[in-house]
Amino acid sequence: MNNKMKRSSSISNLFVRTIPCLTIFLIFSVQSFATDLIGVNDAIVNLTVANSPYMITGDVTFNGELNIDPGVVVEFAGDFSFQVNGSIDARGTDTNPIIFRSATSDYQGYIKLNPTVSLYPDLYRISNWEVSKLTDGVTVLNDYILSDFDVSECVRGVVIGWYSSINLENFTIHDIQKYGIYCSYANSNSSTINITGGEIYNCGNYPDFNYAAAYFYYDGYSSAYTMNLNIENLKVHDNIYYGIYFRKGSGTFNANIK
Repeated sequence: MNNKMKRSSSISNLFVRTIPCLTIFLIFSVQSFATDLIGVNDAIVNLTVANSPYMITGDVTFNGELNIDPGVVVEFAGDFSFQVNGSIDARGTDTNPIIFRSATSDYQGYIKLNPTVSLYPDLYRISNWEVSKLTDGVTVLNDYILSDFDVSECVRGVVIGWYSSINLENFTIHDIQKYGIYCSYANSNSSTINITGGEIYNCGNYPDFNYAAAYFYYDGYSSAYTMNLNIENLKVHDNIYYGIYFRKGSGTFNANIK
């Protein structure tokens, strides 16, 4: 009986010693198959499921054409930017969303969408994204249609600014430390923002300030410029402080809420 107990004990010890080695092997295996993304890309870039996940190991900029297949996963190894200055076609599906997330438990990384030409819906339509654990979930600086997306557990959810003509459709933004939507538009220009069929909840968890679920500030520096904000069927609930907060400087701020 004692021999059986010793044998059982030795097997258990072997098992315990083996598990950490196996765990380390699995971790390194996953990392070794990630495709690194870094630097400036001026040509056509295709992000495919076959080469996914992609690891952002430094700031990356796309000045040409960027295509992202459904099901692609992009992870941020640090607080780096993923900036799109050219055209983009990035449409996931309900069953195969495009995923952007931190590679660790830290808030890190941000997506910046900044096309340099006018709006072409086929080139700048983005749908079925899942974004989580980033510093800024998605920063939209100009002419985009974002639909059917989910942003969660970021410091800020969606940031809107500059010469924006933006459409946000059928989205959820939740569990955000500061603002769910943050729009600070101070420029000598007009802007139109359309928000339809979204839901924002559990935002403003950061303790240093009274944050709003959705914050809109406009200063056109002149009465000649206008911001048109159209909100329809937006659900805002269970946030820590403010729901929707409006602030205006110079210019005209038209808010139409249904």
